[in-house]
Amino acid sequence: MKIIKKLDTISFVIFLVTLILVPFFFIPYFSVSSEFTKTILLSIGALTSLIFWGIARIVSGKLQIPKHSIFIAGLSIPIIFLISAFASHALINSLIGSGFEDRKSVV
Repeated sequence: MKIIKKLDTISFVIFLVTLILVPFFFIPYFSVSSEFTKTILLSIGALTSLIFWGIARIVSGKLQIPKHSIFIAGLSIPIIFLISAFASHALINSLIGSGFEDRKSVV
Protein backbone atom coordinates (compact mmCIF):
# COMPACT_ATOMS: atom_id res chain seq x y z
CA MET A 1 0.00 0.00 0.00
CA LYS A 2 2.90 2.33 0.75
CA ILE A 3 4.50 1.82 -2.68
CA ILE A 4 1.20 2.60 -4.42
CA LYS A 5 0.95 5.90 -2.58
CA LYS A 6 4.56 6.73 -3.50
CA LEU A 7 3.98 5.94 -7.18
CA ASP A 8 0.83 8.08 -7.21
CA THR A 9 2.74 10.93 -5.57
CA ILE A 10 5.60 10.64 -8.06
CA SER A 11 3.10 10.68 -10.93
CA PHE A 12 1.37 13.76 -9.57
CA VAL A 13 4.61 15.63 -8.89
CA ILE A 14 5.99 14.90 -12.37
CA PHE A 15 2.79 16.14 -14.00
CA LEU A 16 2.65 19.24 -11.78
CA VAL A 17 6.30 20.14 -12.44
CA THR A 18 5.75 19.64 -16.15
CA LEU A 19 2.77 22.00 -16.16
CA ILE A 20 4.75 24.60 -14.22
CA LEU A 21 7.80 24.37 -16.52
CA VAL A 22 6.00 24.46 -19.88
CA PRO A 23 5.40 28.26 -19.98
CA PHE A 24 9.06 28.97 -19.20
CA PHE A 25 10.70 26.22 -21.26
CA PHE A 26 12.58 26.96 -24.46
CA ILE A 27 15.74 25.82 -26.19
CA PRO A 28 17.74 28.75 -27.61
CA TYR A 29 18.30 27.16 -31.00
CA PHE A 30 16.91 28.89 -34.07
CA SER A 31 15.98 25.87 -36.15
CA VAL A 32 13.74 24.44 -33.40
CA SER A 33 10.59 26.38 -32.62
CA SER A 34 9.52 27.02 -29.05
CA GLU A 35 6.14 25.40 -29.83
CA PHE A 36 7.92 22.17 -30.70
CA THR A 37 10.08 22.14 -27.55
CA LYS A 38 7.10 22.88 -25.32
CA THR A 39 5.07 20.15 -26.98
CA ILE A 40 7.91 17.65 -26.50
CA LEU A 41 8.30 18.64 -22.83
CA LEU A 42 4.56 18.31 -22.21
CA SER A 43 4.41 14.97 -24.03
CA ILE A 44 7.36 13.49 -22.14
CA GLY A 45 6.05 14.77 -18.79
CA ALA A 46 2.54 13.47 -19.37
CA LEU A 47 3.81 10.11 -20.64
CA THR A 48 6.16 9.68 -17.67
CA SER A 49 3.37 10.58 -15.28
CA LEU A 50 1.03 8.13 -17.02
CA ILE A 51 3.63 5.35 -16.75
CA PHE A 52 4.03 5.83 -12.98
CA TRP A 53 0.25 6.02 -12.55
CA GLY A 54 -0.18 2.83 -14.60
CA ILE A 55 2.45 0.98 -12.56
CA ALA A 56 0.60 2.02 -9.39
CA ARG A 57 -2.65 0.62 -10.81
CA ILE A 58 -0.94 -2.65 -11.80
CA VAL A 59 0.62 -3.03 -8.33
CA SER A 60 -2.71 -2.31 -6.61
CA GLY A 61 -4.48 -4.80 -8.87
CA LYS A 62 -7.60 -2.70 -9.45
CA LEU A 63 -8.61 -0.02 -11.88
CA GLN A 64 -11.90 1.75 -11.36
CA ILE A 65 -13.44 3.34 -14.43
CA PRO A 66 -16.18 5.86 -13.64
CA LYS A 67 -19.52 5.29 -15.33
CA HIS A 68 -20.47 8.95 -15.37
CA SER A 69 -21.95 10.46 -18.53
CA ILE A 70 -19.25 13.17 -18.69
CA PHE A 71 -16.53 10.50 -18.73
CA ILE A 72 -18.30 8.59 -21.48
CA ALA A 73 -18.72 11.79 -23.53
CA GLY A 74 -15.06 12.68 -23.04
CA LEU A 75 -14.00 9.21 -24.12
CA SER A 76 -16.19 9.35 -27.21
CA ILE A 77 -14.38 12.41 -28.62
CA PRO A 78 -11.05 10.64 -29.40
CA ILE A 79 -12.98 7.66 -30.75
CA ILE A 80 -14.90 9.94 -33.14
CA PHE A 81 -11.64 11.58 -34.26
CA LEU A 82 -10.13 8.14 -34.92
CA ILE A 83 -13.14 7.03 -36.98
CA SER A 84 -12.96 10.31 -38.90
CA ALA A 85 -9.24 9.81 -39.59
CA PHE A 86 -9.82 6.33 -40.99
CA ALA A 87 -12.61 7.66 -43.21
CA SER A 88 -10.32 10.35 -44.65
CA HIS A 89 -8.42 9.98 -47.92
CA ALA A 90 -5.22 11.34 -46.31
CA LEU A 91 -4.92 8.74 -43.56
CA ILE A 92 -1.37 9.53 -42.39
CA ASN A 93 -1.98 13.28 -42.21
CA SER A 94 -5.26 12.68 -40.40
CA LEU A 95 -3.69 10.41 -37.78
CA ILE A 96 -0.31 12.08 -37.27
CA GLY A 97 -0.67 15.56 -38.72
CA SER A 98 1.59 17.56 -40.97
CA GLY A 99 4.26 18.17 -38.35
CA PHE A 100 5.80 21.31 -36.95
CA GLU A 101 6.45 23.16 -40.19
CA ASP A 102 6.96 26.88 -40.21
CA ARG A 103 3.62 28.66 -40.37
CA LYS A 104 3.67 32.11 -41.91
CA SER A 105 0.68 34.24 -41.09
CA VAL A 106 -1.00 36.28 -43.79
CA VAL A 107 -1.45 39.90 -42.80
